[in-house]
Amino acid sequence: MTTKIKVSDETKQVLDMLQAKMTLKFRNKKTLSELVDAITRIALKHEKDLMESEKLPPLTKTLR
Repeated sequence: MTTKIKVSDETKQVLDMLQAKMTLKFRNKKTLSELVDAITRIALKHEKDLMESEKLPPLTKTLR
């Protein structure tokens, strides 16, 4: 099952950069769905840290 999600242009840019870096490192292009799946699994492994709001960066634009 797939679901469409809306992300900001900034988030899309970050995901595209990460996808490109992974393609270069592993010499195998992963889809954005595969990338989001991997990020989700990593987030679940670190759920305790994720739930501690003081460890999260503020929700401000970081790219320019």
